[in-house]
Amino acid sequence: MKLKKMILLLIGTILIILLGNTNVEATLKFNNLDFNVQLNSDGSMDVIETWDIYISETNTLYKTMKIDKSKYDSITNFSVKEITSGRNNYFKEKHNWAYHLPKDFYFGGINNDGQYEVSWGVGLDNSSATRKYEIRYTVLDVIHKYGDCSELYWQFLGDDAEIPADKITGTIKLPYSMAEKEDIKVWGHTEDLNGEIYATDGNTVKFELSKYRAKHFIEVRIVTPTYVFEDLNYTSYDDKLEDIEDEEIKWAEEANKQRKKRELISNIVLGAELVVLGLISLVCITKIPKYSKKLKNSKKILPTKNLEYYRDLPDENANPAEAMFILSKHVDTSKALSATLLNLALKKYIEFKQEEKNIYVTIQNENISALKEDEKEVMNLLFKVKEKEANNTFTMKQLEKYVEKHPTAVTKIEKEFQNSAKKYAEEKDKFKKEIEKKGTNFSVITFLYAFFAFMIIGIGAVPIILVSTSLILNETLFIAVIIAGAICVISMGINAILTGKLSSRYNGFTQKGIDEKEEWRAFKKYMLDFSLLNEKEVPHLILWERFLVFATAFGIAEKVIKQLKIKYPELSNPDTTNNMIILGTLYSGGNFNTNFISSINSSTSNMYSSYSSGTGGGGGFSGGGGGRWPEVDGCGGR
Repeated sequence: MKLKKMILLLIGTILIILLGNTNVEATLKFNNLDFNVQLNSDGSMDVIETWDIYISETNTLYKTMKIDKSKYDSITNFSVKEITSGRNNYFKEKHNWAYHLPKDFYFGGINNDGQYEVSWGVGLDNSSATRKYEIRYTVLDVIHKYGDCSELYWQFLGDDAEIPADKITGTIKLPYSMAEKEDIKVWGHTEDLNGEIYATDGNTVKFELSKYRAKHFIEVRIVTPTYVFEDLNYTSYDDKLEDIEDEEIKWAEEANKQRKKRELISNIVLGAELVVLGLISLVCITKIPKYSKKLKNSKKILPTKNLEYYRDLPDENANPAEAMFILSKHVDTSKALSATLLNLALKKYIEFKQEEKNIYVTIQNENISALKEDEKEVMNLLFKVKEKEANNTFTMKQLEKYVEKHPTAVTKIEKEFQNSAKKYAEEKDKFKKEIEKKGTNFSVITFLYAFFAFMIIGIGAVPIILVSTSLILNETLFIAVIIAGAICVISMGINAILTGKLSSRYNGFTQKGIDEKEEWRAFKKYMLDFSLLNEKEVPHLILWERFLVFATAFGIAEKVIKQLKIKYPELSNPDTTNNMIILGTLYSGGNFNTNFISSINSSTSNMYSSYSSGTGGGGGFSGGGGGRWPEVDGCGGR
C-alpha cells in the first residue's frame, strides 16, 4: 500500500504541473485588452479601450474608477459601441445607474458607490460568446506640471479588476514630438513584473503585458519636459524630476531583486525540464548510428601545442574585443569598453589624468580614420560627450551621466565589438562562418528534438491520467509504461549527447584560431602568475602597458598591477613612469595603486547597466507603485 500511495502522490504532482494553468471557473477573459491614449496640451487625456473578450453567462460588463480630485478633475464623454466582426453598433445612453443594464444600453457617470463607472448590457445571461467593444472617455486635468517636468501617473487596471487577460497592450501619444525620445522618461508597475514599456519615438509610448492575472494593478508613469503641456497651469513650481527618478530607481532595484530570485528559480526549473526533455526527446533509435558515424568522421580540432604559459602577445595587431572573441567567442561589452579606452590612450587618441577621486579624459586626436570600426564607435561616443560638455576634457562621471541619459549610445558599440571581432577573425583565417553554420544547424536539430519531446510528454501523460483516475491501480500496466518510457529516455538521451558534441565541434574556429585561443589562455595565465615564476629575464616594463590593456579585457588587471610592484621595484621611482601612458597614470604618491583601473572598470560597468528600467529609458515593469494612484478600482461582469 505504501508503494501505491507513493506512486499516486507522484502522479498527482505531475498532473498539477501539467494542468496547473487550467482555470475551469473563468467566465470572463480578455483575449486582448488595448488602451489607446491621446494626451492633450491642456492636461487632459482621451482614452479608447478596446475589449476583445470572452463572455459566459453575463448580463453586464463594467469598469469603475475612484474619484480623487488631487489626481484628476473628472471623467466625461463616455461612449460604448460594439465592433465585433466589423460592426459599428453605438450603445444608447441610460442616465440612471442600474446593476443590470438592458442589451445595447450603457451607463457612464457616478454610480451608487460614489465612483465613476462605465457599464453596458451584453445580454449573454444564459450563453457565451466572444465579443469586441470600444469604450471611450476623457479624463480632465490628469497631468501634473512641476517646475522641471510634467507627469502622467495613471492606473489602467486596479486591484479589483476581475478579468484575466492573455494580452494587454497600450499606446500613449503626447501632444508634441520631441527631438530625442530619451527626453521621455517611462516606467510601468505591476505586481507580476511581466510587462514591457518603451518610448518608441519622440511622442509615442507603448506598453505590453502577457498572461495578466486578475486583481493585479497596472500603472504607467510618463515624465516629459514642461513645454509638452503648454496650455496647462503649473500644479507646483517645485522641481520633482530628481525625486521621481529616485523613487523609480528604488522600485526598479526592488523589482530587479525579485526578478533575479524568480530567474534563479526559473533556471533551476528550466534546467530540470531541459534534462527531462533532452532525455526523452530523441526517440528515433535509428538516428544513433547516423550521428555516431558523423561524430567519428568529424575530428575535434585540438591545439597543436598544449601551453602552460605564453609570454608574448599572441597577435600584436589584435585589439581587446578581438582577443576576447578568440578566447571565449563572447565579448563582454563593459570589459571591452574599459580596455578599448586604455588602448586608445596608448595610441594617443585620448589622455587620462587622475586627480583625487576624479579621472579626466582629454581628446588628443580627432582623426580616427586609421582606427578599427569598434574603436571608431567608442571615439564617436567621446565626441558626443565633448559636444555636450563643450570641452575637450571631461570626467568619467560626465561620460557616465551622458550614457545614463542616452542609454542607446552603448547599443552600437556593443554590436560593433562583436561584429568587428568576428570579422577580424575571419579575415585572419581564424574563424569561418561556414563551420559555425554547421554547428548552428546541429543546435537547431537538438532544439527540435526538445520541442517534439515536449509533445511526447503530453501524449505520455495520457496513460498516467488514466491510471490516476482509476479506482484500482493497475501496477502491471503502470510498470510497463515506466519501462517503455525508460527505453525512450535512454535512446533519445544518447542522440542528444551525440548532436550536442557535433554542435560543439563545429564552433566556427579553424586550426589557427584554436591554436591562438590556446595562446591567449596561456598568456592570461602568465599574467596571473608571472611574479611567482623564477625567471632570469622578465619583459621590459614598457610592454606591460600593452599587457595591461588585455588584462583589463580579461578582468584580471588589478591582480596584475599588484604583481608589477613585486617584480619591478623601479616603479617606486616616478621618473621610471613619467614617459609611460598607463603606468604613469597609475603612479600616485610615491607608489602604485589600482584605483585608476578600478575607476575605469566601475564607470564602464555603470554605463552598461544604464539599460535597466530604473533610468526611465524603458524596459521591464517594476513592482513599485500600487495604491498610490488608485484611479481604477475594478472591472468585471455581473
